[in-house]
Order: sequence, then structure tokens, then C-alpha cells
Amino acid sequence: MTDSLQKDVEELAPKWLGLIKAGWKTEPADRPRAEEIIRKLYTLTPEFDGPVPEIVWADSPYAAIKYMVDRYGESEGETALTIIANVSILGNQHGCWASPSLLPDDEVYEGVYADFFQAAQELTHYCGWVWLYQEICVVSERHSTVKLDDHKPQRLHCEDGPALTFPDETAIYAIHGVQVPQQVVMSPQTLTVQQIQEETNVDVQRIMLERKLGGLPNVTEEPSV
Repeated sequence: MTDSLQKDVEELAPKWLGLIKAGWKTEPADRPRAEEIIRKLYTLTPEFDGPVPEIVWADSPYAAIKYMVDRYGESEGETALTIIANVSILGNQHGCWASPSLLPDDEVYEGVYADFFQAAQELTHYCGWVWLYQEICVVSERHSTVKLDDHKPQRLHCEDGPALTFPDETAIYAIHGVQVPQQVVMSPQTLTVQQIQEETNVDVQRIMLERKLGGLPNVTEEPSV
């Protein structure tokens, strides 16, 4: 690492950590401030020249996607909506990505887009995910609870409940940063050998096996996988 790069890393590290911490905020979104910044983002987008569209709030990213599917007929991999500035998702968990100061040599962060990404970075402090389209803007609330790995605090982890929840009770279960089905966390003893064998994700399969064996009173009685 060159001296110049080392200096950049040392200067940027506190900013990056601050944005990561913003990503785990659990208080309700500041809707007035978020909407103010969203309107600014639209005015800063060169490709967008219409009025700022309707801003719709949802209680979770899943609820936001369901809303768009129900209203616009969006399906996986396809959309009837027109994205602006090649940006579909911002929000508190994308703070580092949205920061123009973290990639100073990338041309996309220069010129007309510099102010856009500066505003996008600011937005990460006030709401969850954001879908910016010409026809509509859909915004998600922040998660309401979050539980992290003690050893690697950037990873979601909880062994007795959801690692992440949203106001609409949407829940994500994760073990050491690996997202798993609810059954793996809440009732691992009910996992079957067939379920474990048919799991295609090797990390999830490993956790399923560990949780299954760990929940048995006598693991020697369980058929081997």
C-alpha cells in the first residue's frame, strides 16, 4: 500500500465506520427530512426533468416491493417502472456505497453527480431503503430491531429469534451473517435429514446440521446425513 493510499484509508475509515453505524439505527425514520432530501435527489438528476413523483412509505422493504408489484405489475427481473440515475436502492444500509468521498477517483462521483451522491449519503441517516423511479418513489421504514454477532459486529446473528425485524413484523433470521429459514433458528430439532440433504447453499446446510445436532439429546441416535 502506497503512503498516499494509506493516508486516504486513515482519513476515510472514520467516515466509513460512521456510515456503517448509521445502517444499524433502529429508531423510526425521519420522514419529513427524508422526503426533503428525496425531492432534492430528483432535482439533481440530469436525466429527470419532470415533477417530483409521489412518495410512498412502506413498513419494510418487503412491503415496499409488494406495493410496487401490486400497483405496477412488477415481477422478478422485470419492471414497468423507469429507474433514474441507475439507482434503485439507497437507505441506511447503503451509506458507504452512497458516499462520494469514499471513491474519489471514480468519474461517476464527479461533475453533475457529485451533489447527487452527497445528498444520497445524507439520506442514509434518515430512512431505510429507497426506490427512485420517474413514476413513483417508494421508501421503506428502518428496521425496528437488530442483533449482531459479538465477534464480528457487522454480521447479523441471533440464535433464539430474528436477527432483524421491521415495524410490520417482517423478520430475518441469521446465524453468523448467514440468512437462514425461521425453522433453523426457532425449531432446529424439527429439521429432517431430507431437508438438510436437499439444501443447496453449503453455508445454510452446515448451519442446519450444526443446529440439528446441537438440539438433540443424543446425537448418536440421529441417522447420519
